[in-house]
Amino acid sequence: MKEQWENRWAAFRQWMRDKYQLVVRNKAFEEKFSLELSRWHVLVTAILGAILLIALTTLLIAFTPLREYIPGYGSSKQSKKMFALRLQIDSLSHQMNAYEDYVRNIQMVLNGDFSADSNAFRQEGHPKGKASANAFAFSKEDSAMLALQWQQQPEKTISVKKRQQSERHLLFQPVSGTVTIPFSTENHGITISTAGNQPLHAVENGIIFHADNQTICIQHPDNRISVYRQFQHPVVHKGEPVRSGQIIAHTRTDLTETGFEYWVEGKAVDPQSYFAFN
Repeated sequence: MKEQWENRWAAFRQWMRDKYQLVVRNKAFEEKFSLELSRWHVLVTAILGAILLIALTTLLIAFTPLREYIPGYGSSKQSKKMFALRLQIDSLSHQMNAYEDYVRNIQMVLNGDFSADSNAFRQEGHPKGKASANAFAFSKEDSAMLALQWQQQPEKTISVKKRQQSERHLLFQPVSGTVTIPFSTENHGITISTAGNQPLHAVENGIIFHADNQTICIQHPDNRISVYRQFQHPVVHKGEPVRSGQIIAHTRTDLTETGFEYWVEGKAVDPQSYFAFN
């Protein structure tokens, strides 16, 4: 058996060492190049060529910028640059989000939409001082209130009720001036010293439910009522809807005082708690 394997190994070695001649001829069959080869020489040459090719490729990647294109391979400087770029991208993302919020808030203010506001609308007695989402509403159903008659009871409370809806409005100062007679339980309002022929504004959205040459009364959302006295040239009529800040009349030229009352839930409150008069 041993001799058989030795014979096979000797035959294989001889097969690998058998000489062959590689000849290159032209068309006239003239010999231009010849090379004597064996299978063993070809195998050794192929192995050495592969090793040399691998070595050259490794050197090319290690000492040229091509290494930067290999995922996960790079210098420490490149890693620092990538980290700095990520920080800049995060900062730009935060700035873009802040700018979008700013533009969205500006659009809400221009459109009169304050449903997402968190600080401008606060009520006394409400949890955390924040009004609910349906506390400042006014809808089409308020037209039914036009048939209601307001009356002043002996206790000086106004009994007008309406259903709360889901819209909010900022309060608008009725007129610029100085308070000469403050609020008290007797007069239920304040007297404001104003200039003659000065615009008188609605304090917020509402419906005119009483209007003559002496008094204008506006029903607002959340069962609030504003009363304006001592004016001239009223420009609104009973049953007419008004917007916050809309001009409803002008102050008198012969009398530089205007009366104003603000009622909440059927009770007169001090307007100076809601408006910043001089």
